[in-house]
Amino acid sequence: MMDSFMNSINEILQSAFSLEDWVILRPERGLRKECYIAKNKMLNVFVKFDVPVENLKRLGEIAVSPKLLSSGVLNGTPYIIQEYVNGQHPDRLWLRANIPLVAQVVNRYHKDPQLGMQLKKSLSVDYAACLNADLENLEHRFLKLSKEKTLDKEVTRGFNRLVKSVATFQNTTVVPVHGEPNFNNMLLSPDKLFFIDWDEITLSDPIRDIGPLIWWYFPETCWATFFNHYGEQLTNDIIGKVYWFAARTSLDVAMWHVENKKTDRGFFKDFVTAIRKRANPQI
Repeated sequence: MMDSFMNSINEILQSAFSLEDWVILRPERGLRKECYIAKNKMLNVFVKFDVPVENLKRLGEIAVSPKLLSSGVLNGTPYIIQEYVNGQHPDRLWLRANIPLVAQVVNRYHKDPQLGMQLKKSLSVDYAACLNADLENLEHRFLKLSKEKTLDKEVTRGFNRLVKSVATFQNTTVVPVHGEPNFNNMLLSPDKLFFIDWDEITLSDPIRDIGPLIWWYFPETCWATFFNHYGEQLTNDIIGKVYWFAARTSLDVAMWHVENKKTDRGFFKDFVTAIRKRANPQI
C-alpha cells in the first residue's frame, strides 16, 4: 500500500516538473498531515496533502510561506508542492532581536485583502460568532477531558475565568490568522522569515495570533515595539486580549497533548499563568 502511494507521489512529481529519479522522504516534524520531502539532482520540494490549496498559493505570493509550485488532487485529497526551504526554526533570542520583521510578516497576512476574501467565502465574518464557535469547541473538549482526567483546581478556575472574560471584548474586524504561531511553525532562510503549517488557518481576532506569539517570546516591555511595527497602538484592551489569547492557545495545546497521549510540557501551567495576566516565566 505504501509503495503504491509513493509511486503515485513520484508520478505527480514527474508530471509537474518533467524530472525523474526522485528520492522521497518523510520529514522529522510536521507529521499531523501526510507530508514528504522530495529531491533529485535539480530540485528540492515539499509535498503535503489535505491542505487549503488556494490559501497557501496566496500566502506564497505574498512571501509569508514558501512559494507554491504546483497543486492537484490525488484520490480525492488535495495536495500542494512547495519550494523546500532548508532553513532553521528561530529561537527566542532571534525573535526578540528581530521584532520589526516578525511584526511586519504578521501584518502582511493579517491585512492581505485577497487572502481575507478567500476565507470569507467559507467562514463567518461575525466577530462574536467566530469567538463563540471557538469557545464552544474548547469547552466541549475541556468538559470531556475533565471527565477522563483529574485536572488541577487552578486549571478549572482558569477555564471559568476564560469563558466569563470574553464578554468584555470590544468588537473588531476578523482577519486571517495562523492559529499556532510558535517557532516550530517558522522557518528562517538567509533573508526571509516564513510561517509554515497553515492547516488551521481561519478568520478571528488579530490578537489570536499576536497574543500567544508575544506572550511566549517577548517581555511586556517589548510589546509596544511589536505593535508599532505592526501598525497599531498598544492599548489596555489589547493587553487584556493578549493575555486571554495566550491562555486560550496554551490550553488548546495542553489539551491536544493529553488527547494524543503526549507529555504536557507545561502548557497547563502556561494557561494558568496567562489567564492570571502574569508574565511568561520562561521570558
